[in-house]
Order: sequence, then structure tokens, then C-alpha cells
Amino acid sequence: MPDWYQQAQRLAEHWQTESLHPATTHVLNQFAVSWGVACSGGADSLALLLLLWARYPKRRSQLRVLHFNHGVRGEAAAADAEFVREVAQALGLAFHAGQAAPPAPDANVGENELRNARLNFFAESGCSFICLGQHANDIAETLLMRICRGSGTEGLAAPRPVSQPTSKSPVHIRPMLNWPRALIEEGLRTIGIEWREDATNHSTNFFRNRVRHQVWPVLSAASPGTALAGTTRTRQLLEEDAEALDLWLETVFPADTQEDTLSSLTLRGKPRALWRRALLRWLARQDLLQNLSANGLDDLLDNWIELAPLRFSIGHARFLVADDRGVIKLIVDHRAPSWTPHTLTLDSALALPARRWLQLRTAKLNPTLRTAIRAGNFPETESVYLGGAVAEAMQLQVRLWQPGDRYRPLGCPGSRKLQDCFTDRKIPERERKRLPVVCDGGGDILWVPGLPPSESCRVGSECKSALWLTYRAF
Repeated sequence: MPDWYQQAQRLAEHWQTESLHPATTHVLNQFAVSWGVACSGGADSLALLLLLWARYPKRRSQLRVLHFNHGVRGEAAAADAEFVREVAQALGLAFHAGQAAPPAPDANVGENELRNARLNFFAESGCSFICLGQHANDIAETLLMRICRGSGTEGLAAPRPVSQPTSKSPVHIRPMLNWPRALIEEGLRTIGIEWREDATNHSTNFFRNRVRHQVWPVLSAASPGTALAGTTRTRQLLEEDAEALDLWLETVFPADTQEDTLSSLTLRGKPRALWRRALLRWLARQDLLQNLSANGLDDLLDNWIELAPLRFSIGHARFLVADDRGVIKLIVDHRAPSWTPHTLTLDSALALPARRWLQLRTAKLNPTLRTAIRAGNFPETESVYLGGAVAEAMQLQVRLWQPGDRYRPLGCPGSRKLQDCFTDRKIPERERKRLPVVCDGGGDILWVPGLPPSESCRVGSECKSALWLTYRAF
């Protein structure tokens, strides 16, 4: 077994001229509170753990090693946890492990779900600060990813050296944020320190991995010697701009304002960026931000700036309403269509509001029908064929759209919000509120009229039969 005590000391000596990010050392030096190091066993997090242990000997009694198993890698993940536990024990540090429930075999687990599970574990650790091993390459990857997703200044300034995801979260600290990955791995190899490799880091199922292995090498080759330093500097400049905008906003729209309505009075004549930040802050305070797509948010912002009266649906019979004075408030329209969830059994039909029928039957698949299904010869607003495991189901669940609903449309690489799908298909807001959402027994969405079926229901060549759903007026 390695002498982790000695290896940590040697690593600190090897990096004695390398400075941690000044914003993080200020926090670590000023606050003598409980702190944790998130350690997966990989090169970056292991290096951070060893370095902080060596550089802060007086704080070791307050240091806890945190390891989270996402439940998606089986025995390899269990071996990682044991490796980190042995390192913590050898250094005389407290070790706290968490594990998520393994997902279903056919579940499509996305990066956001994994990240949220990890953040919840950190929040429940009892630590005031969480030290993370993110580095300069993480900055570059995050910047490229968020450019593709249309992020603004706030999103492009991430990851910050010091941040707090939510008001209830511990403070996140990234001491090695400006260090290149190559520097970290070179130091470990020089000392002879081995680390754990996560095989999923090479899978192209995740967006970050595709950026890391397919995009970043090309960009680095196109701008040799400057790409990493440039993206690191860009993140720092964006953080400065974001902080300046926040400070400016505070002078016209104080953060401690706890109003149920949002008035534009103090923002008139100010740049659009301040209007957007004020709107985002208010929506987040009302716990409504997750109900709006990027396009929906832009539409709401445009109407608010123009002082145009609006009535904007955010699902669940709730609306954001603005008057011609630029005052926004949330209202609940109890007249909006509403009905309780139903069970739809095989060879039966449901009578729904607005004079609509939803019928469920079994269809025997022959080459002609299978070809027609694959060619998309049936209007998605009226009819769909569901294959896969659900083809054997005797009943399905039917309910209305709920805020935050997601599913993976046929042919889509990952899950999407229903609201975004509605927007893309230009389905009117009034229609969205009355469309039936068809789910399997576990609650997973299979189909909504007007949208493609779920990828899990793909009619493959091996399918002998399928469930046939029709949705029509009567």
C-alpha cells in the first residue's frame, strides 16, 4: 500500500511554487470551519486532497473526504470508493460516502441528473465549504458547452473559484481552477502516485466528453499554446462583468426586495442586460425559472420591456400577467382545463375535455405497416404506434402536462422539457394545457399528441406487435 502521508508531502514540495487561486486561499485562510474535499479518486480530486492536507496541517481535524457513487458503474465504482476510503484513512481524515440508487437498465441518465445528485450529497454533508478539483481544462470545456446552449454572462463565467449553487448549499471552492490538467497529471506521475480512471469519461454519451475528446483537441491544435490560457482569461473577464452587472442591478433593484410583483419602474432607461437580470432574479425567487424555456424567457422579456400587456402560461393553470405599466404578477386561473389522471386500458377509450377521444388498441405488425411507421406516414397529432417493452402493456396512465415534465423524443440524443418541445412544434399555449400526456406504469412519458413518441417506444424490426393510440375529436 502506498505511503500516502509521504506522497502527499512530496507532492506539496514538488508544487511549492505553484499558487492556488487567490480567491480560494482567502476563504481557506479566513474561515476555520468544517470543510470537505470532494474526491472521486481521479487525478484532479486526488491531487487536491493530498495538496490541501499537506499545505493546511492545522486544519486536518476539520477536513472531511467526500465520495459519491452515482450508481451507474457497478463494481468499478465500488473499487473507486474503497480506494478513496483507504487514502482518507491513511491520512487520518474522516471519510463520508454517499451512493445513488442504481437507475433502471433502460434509463437515460443525463449529466444534469448526475450533477444534481452529487450536489444534494454535498449539501447534506454538514460541511460549510466543499473543495473541488476542477481545473483550467474544465473551464474550457464548460465555456464551449455553454456557448452551444446559449448561456449569458453568468453561465459563461462558470465555474467560479468561489460560488454557492443555492442559498442552502455549502460554498464551493476550486483552488486549482487555473491549473492545466497536464500540470496536475505530470505532478502525480513524477511522484509516482497512481489514481483511478473512470471509464465513462471516454464515453461519447455525454456532451462534456464529446467536447473534451472531439472538439477541444482540434481547437487546441488550431491555437497552439494559447487556447487554454485564453479561455481561462475569458472566464475571469466574464466573471468581472457579471459582478459589475450585479452591483449595478443592486442599486436599482435591491436583492432583498421580497415583492410578489415585479415592476419595471426603476429599470426604465437602463440596458436590456439589467432588465434580464432583474427578471431572472425575480423568477428564481418565485421558484418559476425552471418553468420557462430560453425562447419563452426571451418572449416574456421583450413584452415586459415594451410595456405590452401579456398573459404568459407557465403550466399548471398558472400565468404571468403584466399590465401596460410594466408590472408582472403571478396568477392562478381556476378556469383552465383540468381533470384528474386516468387509467387507459387496452381496447378502450377515454372521453376527455374539449370533445376529444383517446383510444388504445393493439396492432399486429406486418412489413407494410412497419415500413409506414418508420416513414412517419401517420400524423403525430392523431396517431402513434408504441413498440419496445411497453408493447406488452395492458394499460397506460393519462394525465395533463406538469411543469418540469421531460422525456426523450424519438431519435433525440437526450431528454428534453415538454415545454421546449411544444415551443419547437409551435403548439399554442391553450392547446398545451388540454393535451393528454400518456405515461407507462412507472410514470415515464411515452407520447403527447403533436410530438414524437418516446425513444423507448421505437418500433424495431424485432417487434411483432405495437400499442396503437389514436387521439381524435368527436
